[in-house]
Amino acid sequence: MKKANFKSNKFRLLIADKISKYIDDNNLSNGEFGKLFDVTETTIRSWRTNKSTPDIDQLMILCKYLDVTLDQLVDNDYNFITYSSLSPSELEIIELSRQNKDYRDTIVSLKNMLKK
Repeated sequence: MKKANFKSNKFRLLIADKISKYIDDNNLSNGEFGKLFDVTETTIRSWRTNKSTPDIDQLMILCKYLDVTLDQLVDNDYNFITYSSLSPSELEIIELSRQNKDYRDTIVSLKNMLKK
């Protein structure tokens, strides 16, 4: 497996998105979430906006709260989704994206186009 560079923009964006999702899903403030890591609200805001990234120890704590492995934290293959809330067709799309890199890249490209 290729070593992950947690400071790369790709991984920082994934981590920022997952932090934001956790905070939003759990109805936490940045300050409340920051207490889990003994950091300030400003630091959490910086993580959420991709201006900085948690250090490796903080990433391990984040994995604990997200209930994911470090690989899952930086992997964009939809491991972070709660499957019970998905339809059969959505599950099929996720499974295809796991099995086929070209399919996954196409989905990501479409998602990025829709954001613009």
